[in-house]
Amino acid sequence: MNFFEQQTQARRRTGWLVCGYVLGLALVVYAVFVVTTWSLPLTIAFGHPISPLAPAWFAAGAGTLLVACTYLGWRNTDGAALAQAMGAKELALGTVDAGERLYLNVVQEMAIAAGCAVPVTFVFEDAAINAFAAGGGPDTAVIAVSRGALTHLTRHELQALVAHEFSHIFNGDMRLHMRMLGALAGLMWIGVAGRVAWHSRRAQWLVVGALLMVVGGIGLVVAQLIKSAVARQREYLADACAVQFTRNPSGLYRTLCKVDRLGAASRPALDTSPMREPGAPMSQWFAQDDAEPALQMAALKQAICAQLMGHFFFAPTGAFALGDWLATHPSVADRLHAIDPQGQLASAPRVQSPAQKAKPLAPLPKPRLHIADGAPIAFVATAGAERGADYRSALDIAAALRQRIPPSLRSVLNFPGGASAVVQGLLLSARPFVRSAQRDILMEHSNLVMVDAALRAQAQMVDLPQVLRLPLLDLALPALRSLAPPEQEALLKTVHLLVLADGNVNAFELMTQVLLQRVLRPEPLARTTGTAAQHMRVVLSYIAYCGARGEVQAAHQAYQEALRQVPQLSLRDLLALQECKPQSVRHSMLALSGLSPLDKQRYVALVQACAMRDQVVRVSEWEIVRVVCQCLEVHCPLAPPGLDTRIFIS
Repeated sequence: MNFFEQQTQARRRTGWLVCGYVLGLALVVYAVFVVTTWSLPLTIAFGHPISPLAPAWFAAGAGTLLVACTYLGWRNTDGAALAQAMGAKELALGTVDAGERLYLNVVQEMAIAAGCAVPVTFVFEDAAINAFAAGGGPDTAVIAVSRGALTHLTRHELQALVAHEFSHIFNGDMRLHMRMLGALAGLMWIGVAGRVAWHSRRAQWLVVGALLMVVGGIGLVVAQLIKSAVARQREYLADACAVQFTRNPSGLYRTLCKVDRLGAASRPALDTSPMREPGAPMSQWFAQDDAEPALQMAALKQAICAQLMGHFFFAPTGAFALGDWLATHPSVADRLHAIDPQGQLASAPRVQSPAQKAKPLAPLPKPRLHIADGAPIAFVATAGAERGADYRSALDIAAALRQRIPPSLRSVLNFPGGASAVVQGLLLSARPFVRSAQRDILMEHSNLVMVDAALRAQAQMVDLPQVLRLPLLDLALPALRSLAPPEQEALLKTVHLLVLADGNVNAFELMTQVLLQRVLRPEPLARTTGTAAQHMRVVLSYIAYCGARGEVQAAHQAYQEALRQVPQLSLRDLLALQECKPQSVRHSMLALSGLSPLDKQRYVALVQACAMRDQVVRVSEWEIVRVVCQCLEVHCPLAPPGLDTRIFIS
């Protein structure tokens, strides 16, 4: 079985389990109605009758409680707050620690390869190997790894661990887990309501309270069983996606072997207690007895949070009362068998750690890409051409692209001011008279220090290949998120004025505006106007015109050929060029995240087919496709299918 088949089977099983979960919640509401109906004669026997409408009111209250808690779990997309609640601390972008630096590099390369904003990175102090991801989607995601992972894993193993967490992000597992956790909270509150009724000491409520506690308890156990089954399937899916993404099954295989050997129970970080050693008892999750009461309470809160959120982690956080039934993760043996059914990797030689000793990539030849606008990335490889000889996966390409960025430029991207200067420098024109006007704009809306920084950044980037523009922008986004809201507004305004300085908006300038607005100032989908088909049509028409360099006939042919390759999406004819205004395209791209998952998959195939219609993928087309995928919150291949990756990078 290949990994694509494993992903399909895992998604199918997850779908059935989620349906069973929803059905179980509905049965709990019905059970509340039934048991309260049965309690009516008993309350009459005690001489304290209650209203005949009480069963309907109890059932309605239980249903409302479950829906409200599920909704709150759905709305909770603050990954940073969740990571901090579990004891993780945000990693400084300018860290000098070798292991932390390697971890940042791997996350940045993974984001470049996946075509998404770089997630915020966290570290939690645990000597075991573990990690988790949190957040509502790729743009708000955070990734946290344990100190043990930085100590014991090699570069390839750390890549596999981070790829596993990226898979959770793109598969929507975080949102699914938060919604199911909200429903579990609702079931817990049904039991709490039963205990309140029981402790009221009123005869007519004793029976009702007892029955509600029984229903809530049974429902909670059943929901936990289904939730754990869903979590296990998502772990299989994330493993398969990680192997598919890295093209290196041995990395994930060795990581799981080390988890099995060292232990994986995760302890939240506390300054007052030592780092828990692998295999140590759970008593070390708490502060020492002589610690301050506030710190003891903080330790207890973090320990409980880690237990409740155990399904977020890469490896299980402890043992379960019912063994495999309530386990949130498959056994390591089962995961290893899914990765290597034939047992071929078990006899492979092991790579020594630590990760910080990983060898740097060999220097690459001088780039052959030109800086002229519209330079091709690569041509479609011929049938007999040797492909992938120098770069095995998208991660290798991403690492090579990142190495092409000068170290001095990479260092300034770690700070909000430097990231702002790089973004503004990317938009400065190579034409002297336009750059002079843009300099005046910077002087008016900024200060002399920022103007000088932007001009120096532009001077460093002028000789870089165009293919590095989008990775530079993605690498700048984490630091830009830390800007204060007024500073973010000022940056967006300055970027808008820089783009309009020459009276023309090219594709990269438009994509820059889309990404900055999406990450810094996202608009609710409720504000968007127009149908999904109209938004898809606007963006696809814009891609067709960009690929055809404005020629209407060539754009029409590319548009129609793409539609023939993806007949499931029925879109109307190509829009007129004047209808593809930058403002309309930006509005439609930001609205694409509202598409259904199936339509997202089809639309990605559609835009890729349109971009590759003439057998040449230019930098501007590649940038549009990747930003479209980022707006759709889906993974985008670094190199489109069929391209010679050696030409792509060199």
